[in-house]
Amino acid sequence: MLILLAVLLVLLVKIFYTGFTPNIRCPNCNYVGRAKYFIKGNIFIELVLWLCFIVPGLIYSIWLGSSGYYGCPKCRYQYVVKLNGLTLHITKIHSKRHEVS
Repeated sequence: MLILLAVLLVLLVKIFYTGFTPNIRCPNCNYVGRAKYFIKGNIFIELVLWLCFIVPGLIYSIWLGSSGYYGCPKCRYQYVVKLNGLTLHITKIHSKRHEVS
């Protein structure tokens, strides 16, 4: 029962962190739009650790949750610029002007 609650908690945390996607501008490829959530670890290793032992699976799941980042969906660049609504609108207008010319 305790194992099931721990797995459920880890899944809820992952869903919560990946539910909000900020608007970004990538300085690497100049992409403007929604970010994508990337996880640095491997989900298959997490499953094997959960099946073998409780403690290593829990530690790896916590590490996976903390190692994720919002990045560019085109080039997977990690250090993107987060934009608010007004900045996003101005950036899209500016980038469209440069595409036309």
